[in-house]
Formats: sequence, C-alpha cells, structure tokens
Amino acid sequence: MLDRLMFQQLQLVANLPPQANERMEHMIPITKSGTLERNALYKAVWSTPMTKLAAEIGLSGRGLAKICGRLKIPVPPRGYWAKVQAGKKVRQMPLPETGPETPNQTQVFRQLAATQNQRSNELPQTIEGDLNRALEQLGEIAVPKTLKNPHPIIVEWRKHGRETQTIAYHDDRGTSGRFDNSIEKRRLRILSSLFKAWELLGHSLTYPDHYRYRVNFSFGSEQIEFRCEEYLRQFRRPLTLDEKVDPLYQHQKWRQIKEPTGTLIFEIKSHILQKRTSVWKEIDQAPLETQVTEILQELLIAGLLLAEQTRHREEERRIYWEEQNRFAEIQRREEKEEERWQQLVLLAKAHEESKVVLSFLESAQSTDIDLLEFVLPSWCKNIDYAKRIAIKRDPLR
Repeated sequence: MLDRLMFQQLQLVANLPPQANERMEHMIPITKSGTLERNALYKAVWSTPMTKLAAEIGLSGRGLAKICGRLKIPVPPRGYWAKVQAGKKVRQMPLPETGPETPNQTQVFRQLAATQNQRSNELPQTIEGDLNRALEQLGEIAVPKTLKNPHPIIVEWRKHGRETQTIAYHDDRGTSGRFDNSIEKRRLRILSSLFKAWELLGHSLTYPDHYRYRVNFSFGSEQIEFRCEEYLRQFRRPLTLDEKVDPLYQHQKWRQIKEPTGTLIFEIKSHILQKRTSVWKEIDQAPLETQVTEILQELLIAGLLLAEQTRHREEERRIYWEEQNRFAEIQRREEKEEERWQQLVLLAKAHEESKVVLSFLESAQSTDIDLLEFVLPSWCKNIDYAKRIAIKRDPLR
C-alpha cells in the first residue's frame, strides 16, 4: 500500500504560479488526470537539483526523494551539481528496468492547503464575497469614549476585578487583573466594541479553557485566539551593584527588562497559512480606536480562512482514505488471485504426477514379473489397484 506521502505529492502544474509553470513545463509533464510518468520524473531529477525541483513543485527534498525511491528512480549523488557547475565530467546513472513491483507511473494529488491564493494576499472569490456582505451589514465601527453600556463580558471582568482587587499583570491571556487605569479602560472600550460588532454579525464568543479572562472569537466551529494588552517595550540594561552580587545573576552581565509604554497592541494569534496582517500597534497618528474596523475585517477573514483550511484538511483526509481503501481492495484482490493461482499450481502438479505414475505403471506392467518384486512395494504389486489410485489423484478425471 502506498503511504500518506504518496497522496500529498507533486502539486499539479495548473496550481503553480505562471512563472513556475514556465519553469516546470519541460520538466514534469503531468496529465490532466494527474498522472506522473516515471521517465518524466527521472529526467527532471537529473536536470534540476532536488531541493530546487522539490521547492518549485511544493514538496520537501525528503518527500521528493521518497517518491523517487518508491519508483526506483536513481538520484544524483552528493556533490553532483557542484561538479556540473565547475564544468567537470559527471556520469548520469541509467534508469533501471521496472520490475513486477515497480510502477511506471503514479497518481498525483495536489496539496489542497498550499494553493496560490494561500501563498499570496489575494482572497478566494467565495471568501471575498462573504466578507463584503458582512462589512456592508456592519459599516464603520465607532469606539465610545466611555464604558457607559459595555458588553456583558466586560461587565463581568470589571465586577470580578473590583471584587478581587488583584494587582495589574501582563501576560498572553489578553487581559490584566485590574481595570481602573486609563490604558485598561481604553482597552476595555475597544474590546467591548469588537465583541458587540462580532455578535452583531451572528458569531459568538467562547471561553476555551473556562478561564474567566481568556476569550476567543468563534466563527462556526473555528476558534480565533487573540490578545489585546498594553505593549511592553523590552530592552537590556547592565546589572546594578546589588544584582552583581546576587547569585541569581552571577553568570550574567545584562538583565532583560519589560517596560510599559502606555500604548495598546492587538494581535490575532491563530495560525493562518495565508500571509495577512495580524498585529496592530498604535501610534500617535493612529490610535487603536481608529483601527477597530480593520481589526474586525481581519478577524472575519481569519475565520473564513480557518474554515477554508478545515475544509481542505477534511477533503485531503477523504482523498487519502479513499485511496487507502482503493489500494487495500486492490491488495485483497491480488492476494485472492495469488491464493487461487497456488491452488491451480497444486492441481496442475497433481495432474502431471498422475500422468507420470500411470505411465510408470504401464511400463511396469510390461516388465518381467519377477523384477516387480524388487521394484514395487507390496501394496502396489496389484497393477490395477495402483492405476485406480493414480487416476483418483488426477483432478481432471
């Protein structure tokens, strides 16, 4: 059976950028049905370095090497291309003949999660249409100057903060424990506006790990992680006299310091294959309040792309298991045919052996009867009885 790598191999030339198509056209002719010929891959491997060839196709060098190994295609040895570049004479290993277990071609499946749209900033038409409809429904988002009517989650945060009176801290959970300073009030106003707008679009907010201050934007079954907090400037300063005598810093000359800047940062932390803007830092000319509409737009795009990635993975998984089942069925049929063949071989051998025994008995019957006492076993001295046994053993009689 072919392994998983075989079903994620060699991206179809139709899905490569135009420049890549021009480079690959003479290297790997792939049919419309997605079939790759063994001879074509052999020529491509010996005309282009493996790493470059694999990168243009959309594979790792190791993945391409595994395909060559399965198809029994020899690859250039280490140092081959350096000799070619230096103008030295090199020897190309011939393509060996295919054996009964070596295929002459392989089926090629494009990698669904590595399309051109995901490598660029262009959105697929379906996603762009959904996004435009959502933005038309929403319009421009205005962040209020006060927390007069905040989102229920913000109300809960403030209530819990007043009850516990915890000191402020900063981490990756998107919040701090205290909400009574100006930077925190600004952050809560921005998050309240984003939460309300997100729910207005028909989506929800979830607590992924039941932690009070960790909230995700939910887009269907997809979870979009984020952080919105005060930006901490990190810098290095020399150790003080007290720190130099402290055993904790005895092997250090510097200390990393994080200093609050009084500005906010918003980051989408969920991994998206397509390169999109994921971090927004405010500056004097553009505070974070003026970037809320753009942030919400990218949140929607993130949700749409994550859903698209999930569909791609499911489709990839479906293709993989269909191929696994197909090759398993082929293997079962081949094993059944081999079993039947062995049965036919046994019957043919029994038929030939029966003919040989009958011929021997015919010859023995015409031989001197005294000689038979020394040649045949006692039970076989009755020639007619021995013939009946030989005929009974013949599967064709």
